[in-house]
Amino acid sequence: LKRKPPRSFYIPPPLWVLWQKKAAALIEAMAVPVQTWGSMGTMVPEQHEFGLQTSEYLEGNEVYDLFAHLLRQLIINQPDKPLQFLQDELRNKPPLAVCVIGPSGINRSRYCQQIASDYGVKHIHVGNLLRTKYKDLFESAGGVLLEDEIVIPLVKAEIKRAQSSGWVLDGFPRTKVQAQALTMRETGFCLDKVLLLHAGEKTIRQHFAAKLTSGGYTAAEKEDFINTRLQQYNRHVVSIVELYKNVIRQIEVSGVDDDTNPVYEVIRQNLHVRPYSYAPMRSHRICIVGCCSSGRTTQCQAIAKGFGLVHVDPAKLMLQHQKASGQFAEEVPLEYVSDEELCKVVGRRLNEIDCLRKGWVLDGFPKTQAQSEFLRQAHLWPTRL
Repeated sequence: LKRKPPRSFYIPPPLWVLWQKKAAALIEAMAVPVQTWGSMGTMVPEQHEFGLQTSEYLEGNEVYDLFAHLLRQLIINQPDKPLQFLQDELRNKPPLAVCVIGPSGINRSRYCQQIASDYGVKHIHVGNLLRTKYKDLFESAGGVLLEDEIVIPLVKAEIKRAQSSGWVLDGFPRTKVQAQALTMRETGFCLDKVLLLHAGEKTIRQHFAAKLTSGGYTAAEKEDFINTRLQQYNRHVVSIVELYKNVIRQIEVSGVDDDTNPVYEVIRQNLHVRPYSYAPMRSHRICIVGCCSSGRTTQCQAIAKGFGLVHVDPAKLMLQHQKASGQFAEEVPLEYVSDEELCKVVGRRLNEIDCLRKGWVLDGFPKTQAQSEFLRQAHLWPTRL
């Protein structure tokens, strides 16, 4: 706009200046942001105040969660008299239903027992159920998992008996078939709390060996038993995590086994995280910014692990994007990437299902005003910065 036209099309200065001002005014008018309820900064004061009051009321009274729960129960049960069913549902508090999975030897059952005691729900220990009902078959298995056709009906019957009071499922599912059985409509519930306890292999082997000390095993038998159980676990856990990737939360278990162990407190925090709903800003959405070598990435990793969030690293996202598009160049700083391209890649990642359901912590973004404006316009404004 500032460049003069060619000499053959020269416009006299007064007309040129007038045309330039009109063009600038037209561009400015086109750049006015659309006033939406998601971009609070573009509202008039009355709208802003009403929006805050409405959001506070809906959030404070858990209206979003209430309607999400009622709709979920309607879909699962499909009653003949839906209005009467909804009235009955409103009179009862939804029970806690949680699955805790993880390898043997990390005190999984102790944590499950503590959950059952604190929340007043039934502890369904699948291993003890199988030992009681199929003792000979269980002992002869030698660490190998029993058939799904045996385990699934037994667990479903226990869940049905504890449906009204709530339950914590200890060590189930252990295969993808068992995980799929829990998601079937006839089970009568929608699973939204799955905790995966994880530890290093050295810690698992030490704890498992101590657990088998009183079993009368020789050193060779003990080693063979541990290897078999770990192979079974590692073979199936990947497919289970993939099936529950939108609701599962991984919790690191340290080697410490005393009252100072903070694992149970982390478990409690994850139990209190409500499932995803369409309530605005439901899950944690955190941006951590800072200069290089400030420990930003370390803090992002710690927060993501402690709260079960997705760690979104724009630098890694851009490397993956450049490799996929054939434009990869080694060690290219993000400062050399255009805001438009970077915002497109980050926005696509933040709108994936795992980020929407679990929440996210964004590492080193935004760095410019344009990137901040993108988060606002894309309705991805963080809850914490």
